[in-house]
Amino acid sequence: MHKEQLAEYGYLLVEIEHLTERLKNIKCMQETDIVKASNTHFPYQEISLKIEGVVEAESRKKRKLKKIIRKRITECVRRRIEIEEYISNIDDSRIRMIFELRYLCGQTWKQISMRYGNSGESSPRMAHDRYLKEN
Repeated sequence: MHKEQLAEYGYLLVEIEHLTERLKNIKCMQETDIVKASNTHFPYQEISLKIEGVVEAESRKKRKLKKIIRKRITECVRRRIEIEEYISNIDDSRIRMIFELRYLCGQTWKQISMRYGNSGESSPRMAHDRYLKEN
C-alpha cells in the first residue's frame, strides 16, 4: 500500500459522514392540492378535499440519487476497511502503532514521537518510510 492511499483514511471518514448526512436530507417532493367533490349521498353538495401525493418523476430521481450516494458510501467503507486491514496485518507492534497513530488517529510525527519518548520527529517517520520501502 502506498503512503497516498493511507493518507486518504481521514478524507474517507469525512466523506462517509458527509454522504450519510446527504442521504438523510433527501426527501421526496410531496404535492398537495385541493379538488372539488360532492357528497356521496343526497343532497349532493359540493365540497373541497385536500389531496397529497409524491410526484412520481421526482420520486424516481430521488431513488436514483440515493442509489448513487449509497454506492459511494459502500466504496468509501470498502477502502477504509482495506486501510484498517493493512495496518492490522503489520507484524511489528511499534510499526503498527506508528501507522495507526499517523493514519487512523491523524496525529503528527511530532505527537507520535513524543508518545514514544523521543524529542525528534524523525525516528517514527524514518521507521514508517523504511517499512513502506521494504513492503
